[in-house]
Amino acid sequence: MSNIDDFNTIVGVVFSQLYESFPIPCKIHSFRIVASVFTDPKAPDVSPEERHRRVMSQYSPDNETPEEKEDKERLDSLYSVFIAAMDWLKHEGFIRTTTEKDLEYLDVVLSLKGLQALSIVPSGVHSSPLGQQIIESVKVGSLDGVRDLAKKAIGGLVSIITEAFARSLLTSHG
Repeated sequence: MSNIDDFNTIVGVVFSQLYESFPIPCKIHSFRIVASVFTDPKAPDVSPEERHRRVMSQYSPDNETPEEKEDKERLDSLYSVFIAAMDWLKHEGFIRTTTEKDLEYLDVVLSLKGLQALSIVPSGVHSSPLGQQIIESVKVGSLDGVRDLAKKAIGGLVSIITEAFARSLLTSHG
């Protein structure tokens, strides 16, 4: 999976947690987010959380198997993307948080911009906001759905902002 796919999946899981708790600030645990996206198609009966625990508790660089090395590298990559995603969400104004400590983000809440992105109701079959659709995808374990919906939420807000900016330019010159 690419960094952008991991980014969209992680953002979708974070959005799900924040949308479900809105307006109450919550704690975002890196372990819970990373573990929820750390899947293994070869072992669908093993939960992502259990796989994460196994990799971290059994890891020994001196006698690691190729699979263990690959799992450890995957986890390292997911943690890096998680940190970058949280920083990006904060700096782009999608979330507000007061404290970051030991890969935990405290008092995290959606900003107005984040709430607007998740409140977009796409045209077509679905009549619920993207935030609700993301929550449902997380609950059923559809990481592909989470990733696609997160892209729609961010892309939809960018489109709305761009259109509003273009309209303001037309009316100011017009």
